[in-house]
Amino acid sequence: MSPDLLPAPTIMLAVAVVLFELAATACYLRAVARGETRPSRTTWLIWTLLAWLTVAGSVEAGAGATLAKLVASAVGVTAIAAVALLRGTGGRTRSDVACLALTGAGIGLWSVSDGPVLGLALFMVADVAGAVPTLRDTWRDPRREAAGPWLLGLAGSALTLTLVEPSAWSAGAGGFAIWGFPVYLAAVNGGILALIARGRLPDGLGQVRREGCMLR
Repeated sequence: MSPDLLPAPTIMLAVAVVLFELAATACYLRAVARGETRPSRTTWLIWTLLAWLTVAGSVEAGAGATLAKLVASAVGVTAIAAVALLRGTGGRTRSDVACLALTGAGIGLWSVSDGPVLGLALFMVADVAGAVPTLRDTWRDPRREAAGPWLLGLAGSALTLTLVEPSAWSAGAGGFAIWGFPVYLAAVNGGILALIARGRLPDGLGQVRREGCMLR
């Protein structure tokens, strides 16, 4: 379906998704500037590469309005990666190098894979390798990540799922190629948010709601 034929509610949801994504990016950059967040260089560099590969793959798979979230995310992670190079942490530890190597292996296998389901699974493995440094660091010190950006990211991912056309919600290869990665993105945002909340008990989620960069 071409963009000019998208129904008005779908267009409005796509705009909302983009706004959530841009707000999450702005929120994260502000948290870094304030010293509230110390981004992992490894995570954001890996995610930048994978984000743009995801956009290209989704275009090829015929994704429609879901591209709004993916493009906005790619722009956002690129900006954060640039800041992380200057104000981030890590990148040279053995675990970071291992994550980079696993990402490279995953991308390499994905590029030669013929099956869309296997290819997406390998791509997700590469992306998980990118998430590991941030998950590890947040587990060790929940206060190194501000909650607001991840909460906004989770909201944007949830909205993205509403943009998936009903006919695409199937267990088949074609359907999984459309909704698989948005579901994964929601899981990653939710997982990091859970680690932040877990480390701040007994305040827990109440503290998470009070912190970060919320839309005011």
